Order: sequence, then C-alpha cells, then structure tokens
Amino acid sequence: MLIICYGNPLRGDDGLGWHAAGMLREALPRADVMNVHQLTPELAEECSQAELAIFVDAAEAGVPGEWRYREVRAKDASGETFTHHVTPAGLLTAAGTLYGRAPRALLYTMTGESFEVSEGLSETIAAALPEMLAAVCRAAGRA
Repeated sequence: MLIICYGNPLRGDDGLGWHAAGMLREALPRADVMNVHQLTPELAEECSQAELAIFVDAAEAGVPGEWRYREVRAKDASGETFTHHVTPAGLLTAAGTLYGRAPRALLYTMTGESFEVSEGLSETIAAALPEMLAAVCRAAGRA
C-alpha cells in the first residue's frame, strides 16, 4: 500500500498532507507513506508497484474542515498531459502506460480554512483531521 500525502507545509492548511503523513506512519506502520510538495511523474513507478494507492491533500473549495473521498481511475485523466500540475489520475495513467499496471486508488481531501504563510494547521482543520485519517485507516485495513 502506498499513501502519498502532499501540499506545502509552509502555507497553513495546505500542509495538511504533511501533518497527515506523520500520523499515518504511526497508525499504518506497514504502509509506504510519503510526503511530497506536489505530485510528479516520477511517482508513477512507485504507484505501479502498489495494490492500493491513497492520496491525501488539502482543497480550497467547500466548507473548511469538510472532508471527502472518491475513487480515482486512470481513465479520469483522459486527454491530460504532464504539465506543471500532476493529478492522481494522471499518475495512474502514467503507471499503467509506462509500467503496465495502475493500482486501485482513493483520493482524500479536506477543505482548508487558511492558506497564508504558516507552518501550522488552523484549529478547524486540526480538529477535523483525526476523523479523516480514521477513514483512511479503515480503507487501508480493507485493502
């Protein structure tokens, strides 16, 4: 299982992925948990080797502290090319194209409250994060 948590740890709630990664490493010691600033094409190889890939990121749209998840499929990236912004679907497409295999994948996002320069999470996001991570752990346990 591969869990990729991403975002900018110097931009308040955009650092949600970095905070999540630390907690998930403790909760899921057998999972390969990575924290990165952004998704890059180089991650496709690691994705191709996983049975399940879980992506964790902050979102700007919605009610702060609201989290959601959805299944991500390679076909969701049809017509997408690698530019400055790589998506989870784009990584799955690359994994399938380059390495012959794309895993089942889930994307967990939480709407942030503040994306100002800060190394900490807002109180709203910090309070909501454990619930979202419990859901990630449940999904990982079913894999």
